[in-house]
Amino acid sequence: MKLNNWLSLLPLLIFFPSFGQTIDTLKLTSQTLVMDEEKLDGMLCSIDSYQHELVVGIPWEDNGRLGLDTNNVATGAAIIYNIDEKGELQQLQHLRADDGQPFDRFGESVAISEKYLAIGAPGKVGNSIISVGNGPGAVYLYEKKNEHWESIQKLTFPDTSVHLRFGGEVALYGDFLLTSVFLPTSTEGISTIEGVVVLFKRNANGVWSLTQQVSVPPIFKRTIFGKDIVVDNGQVMISTHPAILLDHEEKPDLSGGVLYYQLDTIQGALQYIHHLSSDHSSSRKKGYFGQAMALKRGELLILESSERAIYKYSYSIDTGWDLERKFQVPQKQMSIRKTNQLVFGEHHIIAGNSRLLQGTTLYMLRAQGDENYSWEVDNLQKLPAEDDWYILIHDMKIIDNYLIVVQEDRTSMNSSESYNWLRVYSLE
Repeated sequence: MKLNNWLSLLPLLIFFPSFGQTIDTLKLTSQTLVMDEEKLDGMLCSIDSYQHELVVGIPWEDNGRLGLDTNNVATGAAIIYNIDEKGELQQLQHLRADDGQPFDRFGESVAISEKYLAIGAPGKVGNSIISVGNGPGAVYLYEKKNEHWESIQKLTFPDTSVHLRFGGEVALYGDFLLTSVFLPTSTEGISTIEGVVVLFKRNANGVWSLTQQVSVPPIFKRTIFGKDIVVDNGQVMISTHPAILLDHEEKPDLSGGVLYYQLDTIQGALQYIHHLSSDHSSSRKKGYFGQAMALKRGELLILESSERAIYKYSYSIDTGWDLERKFQVPQKQMSIRKTNQLVFGEHHIIAGNSRLLQGTTLYMLRAQGDENYSWEVDNLQKLPAEDDWYILIHDMKIIDNYLIVVQEDRTSMNSSESYNWLRVYSLE
């Protein structure tokens, strides 16, 4: 859940209030400074959680100092927090790679489970003689022992080509790790890159090894496969865009899709089932269906930015993923710019922006009723900003009734003075 340099150029989503609309301000419960005086240049912090434990990846941290030094030699870090029932944060650990080098971007992606922690460093240099920061990437694995995270293994991809970005996205499920990598390829004589999702499995000796490489099905072409990966209960959803879908009945061009796989934990393999896509004609040109996803207990959310829509699917054994509802936001409330934040709580669905705005707002849905609840559109919610500073959301999660946000504050749109906070907001 992050923006990479090249992804920051994609059209995303921003939410704006309509004229005269009242916007509530979320209540700030606690906060902690994770980085100051940092110039991001498109490299955003990442966040993931398991129960009340939270990991925040900070790819531009420089050996314990908050922010960059004059030589821009940040290696990256990850910080582990606990959040209590009052929404207070407690720092538990501060992790760095033992072999950290400048521009590794350690912490650009993170994933945490009950026993394991994965931290991606897509700029990591391998054994090849290449410039610092242009490496093929790596994923660092940690195991929880006696309530403490200990480093156990570093994973790399066999190919040592430059700019592969292995570890740019990570997801954990039991003894399995999914990550993405970009491989140089040629299509119809044109040099390009192909996204590949890589599956690792932990064996009986505790060693994680590569078991499968998954490419996008042949019905798609010219696509970045593996931009986002979410997994729950053996169900794996992988986004791919921009893409061209070859079998579409009306028009052959579709910008974005979400592919559904089942993870066979016995065989240690992903099995492709089918794909989901938008049915709106304009979205086949610039829809970015799958710009963000959230998956929880047989319920799936997919964000499509140009249609200003959130698709909600439910799963059944008989029919697979069925579209339950499409939430359409009025055009006056948002425009197509930058959003890739979508989180799914027990009673909240929240989408937010990833662009500097003065007085950032969030679009919220709330569950109504105790059983067989329905989702209703709520008012826009505003994140408080001191003295009308500009706000950028790096990533966010929902834990219980709290919204946890990695939030950057800047004095102005073009200011290099910035403060990056881990903030907890009450949703009650």
